[in-house]
Amino acid sequence: MHVVAVNETLLGGWIPDDQLAAQMDVLNENFAPNHIKFVLQGITRTVNPAWSTDAAGAELQMKSALRKGDYKTLNLYFQKRLMQNALGYAYYPTTTTVGSRAFNLSGATNRYDTVPGGTATNYNLGKTVTHEVGHWMGLAHTFDGYSCDGPGDYIADTAVHNEPTSGCPIGLDSCIDDEGPDPIHNYMDYSYDSCYEEFTALQTKRMFDMWYYYRDPRPCNADNCLRALRSSSVPGRLEESQEFCEEFTTFLVKEVSLVKPYAASACSGNVISRVSSACSCLPTPTA
Repeated sequence: MHVVAVNETLLGGWIPDDQLAAQMDVLNENFAPNHIKFVLQGITRTVNPAWSTDAAGAELQMKSALRKGDYKTLNLYFQKRLMQNALGYAYYPTTTTVGSRAFNLSGATNRYDTVPGGTATNYNLGKTVTHEVGHWMGLAHTFDGYSCDGPGDYIADTAVHNEPTSGCPIGLDSCIDDEGPDPIHNYMDYSYDSCYEEFTALQTKRMFDMWYYYRDPRPCNADNCLRALRSSSVPGRLEESQEFCEEFTTFLVKEVSLVKPYAASACSGNVISRVSSACSCLPTPTA
């Protein structure tokens, strides 16, 4: 965590330790149902008015100086003010190298007053960080494309909607010809913090797929076959993996559109090739 303030006052962005601890608790509570956990490695504190207020050209300079760890390390930045008064922003994972621009910018940037107990009205329960970390893990907005007809976020179990949600309008359905109301409780919408409740099962799968593609590639071998198959941190359910393999051919034929966002490569990342290899290394099911 990196606190970047104008001065050493709360109004200047100097977030107290107890609020940072509460923010970590919220982040882990929100991701726990998806078997994802974050462990705090440390806190840095910096007074730099230009960095804290997102001055032109300051972002890359700040993050190049402050970021810690490798591409698997989540760096959370908290600043006094962000561009266009945004609550937060983050970058999708991508193919990169240590020290590159994309490597240095990787992380999630948040306005200081969005942490639990902050002063951002309707957005002070700490769930802005959850939303931005969702982007860092590879998720798009549920309303991506602003259309009832397009592919949206490329996630099959998030309902289509053509505009971001404001507030928490129960029953809102902006695309009445599509099944289901708008996903106002999804962390990747723009609802109030009090409205946010969930990531879907296929969003969870996407996060793990993107993780193992970009941040922690694994070779396609017997040691990693269950991990590659399940896209989950609880990969040891052999029976479920075998069942998945039996349905995999159908998946390739009917659901190939779901993997279009992934680059085509061999075992180092492509979802189809990795899962195919993983299936081939599983034991044969017994009666």
